[in-house]
Amino acid sequence: MARILGPVGELVHDAAAALIDNKIPQKISDSVTGFVSAGFGIVNDVLGIVRDLTKPEAAPGKPPQS
Repeated sequence: MARILGPVGELVHDAAAALIDNKIPQKISDSVTGFVSAGFGIVNDVLGIVRDLTKPEAAPGKPPQS
């Protein structure tokens, strides 16, 4: 049984070492963070447009609300 698991263990070790050496987890994290940040930036822009389009008209003699 140990002879069968030996090569598998080496394969797993080599794969994990390659992922760590190439900083793959950090690169994936940076990509996801960038994607989420861009998504929230778009949501912020859309909400600003909706706010501006739905702004109530100022009544005469009444200062506009901000």
